[in-house]
Parts: sequence; structure tokens; C-alpha cells
Amino acid sequence: MAGTPRKKVQKIKFELTRSAIAGVGVVCFCIFLWMFLLGVWTGESLLRPSHSGKNEVSKIVTPKKTN
Repeated sequence: MAGTPRKKVQKIKFELTRSAIAGVGVVCFCIFLWMFLLGVWTGESLLRPSHSGKNEVSKIVTPKKTN
């Protein structure tokens, strides 16, 4: 099998103009911003105490001032 010729592998080549690169950058920025905001929103909702009856934080009652 040493005498068999190998197939020539074609390489994929992308050619982008500067405006296309800028467009891809803007799209990536928007996706990353959306993921960041989604993560912040999810993190805030996970760190809040639940509103169910057994895990509810007791209310702090301040005493009334008497004259």
C-alpha cells in the first residue's frame, strides 16, 4: 500500500471584510451581554429567600415608642 497516492485534503477558507468582522463582533457582544444579564437575573432569584410558609424569614417588629 505504500504506492497508493493520498487524496489531497481541501482546506476551508473564510474571507470576511472589515464590516463583516465588525458585525460578527457586535453579534457576539450582544449574545455575551444577554447571557450575563440572564445570569445576574438567575443569581438574584436564587439568592432571595423563598416565599413558602416553612422557609419564610420572620418579620422584624420594632417596638412602639410610648410617651
